[in-house]
Amino acid sequence: IHHADFLKIRNIVLGYDFPQEGFRGTGINRLSLRFQIDNPKYLWVANDVHVDPETLGLRNPSSYIFGLNISF
Repeated sequence: IHHADFLKIRNIVLGYDFPQEGFRGTGINRLSLRFQIDNPKYLWVANDVHVDPETLGLRNPSSYIFGLNISF
């Protein structure tokens, strides 16, 4: 019997909204940038057996998403 306590980060999202002063006069109303990581590698606190209890040691692949939103 092992303790099943763990802490895991499944999703990280970073975003930035550009100030409107930077693109004034271009016809753009809003400009934002986004970066997202799903299932980041090795971002969980290990238990005594060093196995992720959700996946039993089989790691889900990470995915990286970039986004650019432009509103006219």
